[in-house]
Amino acid sequence: MTITKPLIAISDCSNSLPGNCDRALEGHGYRIVNIPDKPKLLSLLDALLPDLIVTDIHSPSMDGLELLEEIKTCCRTSGIPVVVISDHPGLRREAMRLGAESFLVRPFGANEFLKTAESAMTGS
Repeated sequence: MTITKPLIAISDCSNSLPGNCDRALEGHGYRIVNIPDKPKLLSLLDALLPDLIVTDIHSPSMDGLELLEEIKTCCRTSGIPVVVISDHPGLRREAMRLGAESFLVRPFGANEFLKTAESAMTGS
């Protein structure tokens, strides 16, 4: 029996996540797919069905709050937990209202990122 490692889709168009965040997730057995283009991620969600989506807010083609709203209003993807990251703590309330499991304010470290991701996936 093969056990599939949880998949985390990251859409950070500014590539501002510290590299050690990816390494921390991979070191704990998670698979990572980086898709900075939010419309592309949205088009691939049915095929990917990740265990978690991490998105930043600002993007030239679609902002992270729009992505979050699209994910949460689609029957097939509405149950996927989403963590929103931003430089602007004032956007937390809107992200949570739209269904984000968690909101991280930059800067943050790999340990905080890992704990937030795991908490979002387990619902704790």
